[in-house]
Amino acid sequence: MKTRAIAALLLATAATLTACSSSSSDGSNPEPKATASAKAKPDSIAERNKNRKAAGLPLYPTGQKRSGYIKALRGIDDWFVDDKGEFDAVENGVDQCSGVDGDRAIWSAQQRFGKDGPDGRKVTEAEAQQINKIVVKYICPDKG
Repeated sequence: MKTRAIAALLLATAATLTACSSSSSDGSNPEPKATASAKAKPDSIAERNKNRKAAGLPLYPTGQKRSGYIKALRGIDDWFVDDKGEFDAVENGVDQCSGVDGDRAIWSAQQRFGKDGPDGRKVTEAEAQQINKIVVKYICPDKG
């Protein structure tokens, strides 16, 4: 799974770098050409999931999985959902799949779901363990 994620990241980086190379042989800088990635920004979860599946990345949960995930996070503390909204809570979970089974899984959950500052909140080790279990259950069960 890590190999696919790395390959997708390298492919995206290469496409970005290729799109940035715009000088011509006469030294002028022509108008940049519109690329497929610049035109087609995913505007729905279904479209995002189609792109993520093609890249071998975890999908955004939908339906019962999404509502179960949100409910489980709220079961730890409503703040994990209410601070930035449901979409960010889901996005944090999808992103956490990359670190949920590593040596720094607790630290990763604390960083991803916590927030510094006067209106922030630290995530305890126990909460981070719960978050990781929820992420595995609802978003990336292959990591369990």
